[in-house]
Amino acid sequence: MAIQASPQFVALRRRHRRVTFLTLTAFSCWFMAYVLFVDYAPGIMTIQLLGKINVGLVLGIVQIVGVLTGSFLYYHFAKHVIDPQIDEIRRQAGVVQG
Repeated sequence: MAIQASPQFVALRRRHRRVTFLTLTAFSCWFMAYVLFVDYAPGIMTIQLLGKINVGLVLGIVQIVGVLTGSFLYYHFAKHVIDPQIDEIRRQAGVVQG
């Protein structure tokens, strides 16, 4: 395919892979750290911070907030960086979107 061989497409694919790999690696490391803390450091996770709120609960909520934030940032990146480049590649190749 001519589009897949174009320098713009190759650069776009490389950039997308890099962002995806870095994001996946960061979230996987954070998740594994959380799992390891739960399994091997229950004393730390059960430290009371405020009333019945403990470190484990706070870190669990941070997990959820992190996933939602990461999803939003990826959506924003795809919409404002990747999609315009895809549209430009399609336009240059003469591909009509329907």
